[in-house]
This record gives sequence, C-alpha cells and structure tokens, in this order.
Amino acid sequence: MKPLIIKLRMSPNLRTAVMLLSVMLCGCAAAPEQQDVPPEPHDKVPITLLQNLLPGTYSNYAQIHAAGNDSPVTDVRIRQVKAAGEAIFLFESEQRRSADAKYDIYWLKPNPQTMQAQFHFTRLGTDELSLPTQEVIKVAWRRVQPGCTVIIRRVENRIVGQSNPETCIFEDPLKGRTSLIRRLDFGIGNDTLNIQNRIEDAAGRVLGGKESLELLRHRVFTGWASVRLEAGTAEGEPGQWQLSTVFDIRDDGRIHHLRSQDRTSLGFGLQLSRLHRVEGEPPYFLLAVINLESGAPQAFNWFEPTSANLDMNLDWMQANLQSNQPGED
Repeated sequence: MKPLIIKLRMSPNLRTAVMLLSVMLCGCAAAPEQQDVPPEPHDKVPITLLQNLLPGTYSNYAQIHAAGNDSPVTDVRIRQVKAAGEAIFLFESEQRRSADAKYDIYWLKPNPQTMQAQFHFTRLGTDELSLPTQEVIKVAWRRVQPGCTVIIRRVENRIVGQSNPETCIFEDPLKGRTSLIRRLDFGIGNDTLNIQNRIEDAAGRVLGGKESLELLRHRVFTGWASVRLEAGTAEGEPGQWQLSTVFDIRDDGRIHHLRSQDRTSLGFGLQLSRLHRVEGEPPYFLLAVINLESGAPQAFNWFEPTSANLDMNLDWMQANLQSNQPGED
C-alpha cells in the first residue's frame, strides 16, 4: 500500500509564518550555548601545598649574623595539629637565652567567596597547652577575631600572605574604643619563611609588637668526628685519635660539643650554619670547629647550598656530616 501524501496549499503569508514558528521552535529545543568555565586564579594556593611547606624548625640566625649585632636569635617551630578534616598549625617561637616562649595557633581554611587559602589566628596562653588538643582548639577558636584573616596567594615563585587593615581591627585594651590595626605579612618559600608583624593606630603610627623575621628552615645532619689529642711528651710524639660518638646536628648555628666514646669532652665543638655568602644566591653551609675553652673558631669550611655531604679534613681533626633530608645530591 502506498503511503498517503496530503498536500496543503498555503498562502505566501501563511508559509512565512510557519517558517518563522519552525525557527523559533528549533531555537528553543537546541542545547544551550556552552559557557566557558573560568579558570582558577593563577595566584590561588592549594591548602595541601601549605601543609607540606610550613612544618619544620626555623630560626633567623642568618639574619642576625648578617646584621652583625648581638640581638638574640629567634627559633620557630611549626607543627601541624592533629585534627580531623582541618589544617591547624601551632607556631612556637622563642628567643635564645630566654625562657619565654610564645604559642600561636593558625587555622588554614578556604575563603568562602574566593576559595583562596586564608589564615585565622590567635595566641595561646601557656596554661592552655596542658589541655586536651580538641579543647585547646575550641578555646582558641572562640578568640579568633572575625574578619582578621591573612589571605594567601602566589606571586611568582613565592607564596605571600597579608592581613586586611580594614577588617583586622582591635580595641585598645588601655584606651577603650580606640582602634588598633594588626598588620601581619607572610612570605613562604621552599625553605624560607618571612614574618612581619606590627600594631598600628588609625594614623599608621607603629605602637608596638613590631617584628621582622627572616627565617630559614633547618636541616638535620648525622655525623662523627675524630680529634688527635696532644701526647704531652717532650719529644712531641703524635697523640692518639679520639673518635666521637655519632651525633645529630642542625644547621642553626648552635655549637655541638664533641664527646668521646666514653662520653668525656674532646675539648672541641662543631658549629653548622647556613649563611648568605653571595648576594642573590641561596645561603651556603658553614662548618666551623670551635675551641670550647676559648670559644674561638679553630678552622672552618664553606660548602655549596645543595651539599649533602660535609667534610672537615685537618691533620689534627676530621669530621663528616651526612644530610638526613631526602632528595638531596
């Protein structure tokens, strides 16, 4: 059976109306135009990256050495607090030759609008450190100043953070309603951490809390040393070599006292530090032998910033240090 074909006669006006209706219906049925998904901001910093970069032991020993003054060195230890689903860090800072330590707690959270990483922070009291971890977190979070956050972003090969002076405002505890502005700046590198902290009034005058720290993250080396002790004879016969115990030493400028296998002092110490030797280049390792009686350096060697094996070979003293940091050459 042949299909039934019905032919309709339409006037020109009716034909035009049908064509317009068909176009309108096709337009409505078509898939919506694909919208470009805006790329993530190039300066956005993943929270996981900060979780890997921040923890460690730091000091501004190189900064103090470069300044050539007798200011106390500040040691900073950053560790991540165990808390389910949250990135929380405890910053412990202490000046050498001082028994007073400061404890700051930082929450690393995404900004609700921009999703950029930001720090909420407050200071802990020494009496609060004895509390259970979850209780410390609750107590400290209640003291966090609303709006006072440090927004973290990427600038070239560094990560920087800055508080907003328009929202990071406190009341002066001595003058009542007078506003104080907390300015807190961060600069985070692979093994560097710069912190600038100060309190200002509304006119921009610095009132206190001024602090500018250029911190280096310290590395740990494991080593041994051997010292040839004086024979004490008139003929000047060569003395016996005394081997030290195996020890760990950080590149933080502290002096490690060398001890023999029976734990007696060998009279010398090793001082390992990283110092800025060439402007614009990473800090170099400096290994020095210190006479413990006089406090004076007896010998020293410089090593490249990427060195993982540090040697001292003298006719009266030998030492070898191996880096514990993985991935170094």
